[in-house]
Amino acid sequence: RGAEGELLNEPAAVAARAAALALGEPIPTVDGTTLRIHADTLCLHGDKPGTSDRARAIRAALAAAHVDVRPMGEWIGGV
Repeated sequence: RGAEGELLNEPAAVAARAAALALGEPIPTVDGTTLRIHADTLCLHGDKPGTSDRARAIRAALAAAHVDVRPMGEWIGGV
């Protein structure tokens, strides 16, 4: 969390990154390369100002990308 570019704070940028992760699209890394990650869950940390704005933007981006959003408990239980 200390290096330049490690954290995204702008809601639109965070939402775009979350949608790319959810869709398995390449995401940029700090060193300028790209990485594809297969993610079943996304975690948004709430310890910075503006978290609710980022959460709303993420939810909208995932809905626009037709990504199924469910409560975490449904994934943990294997449902």
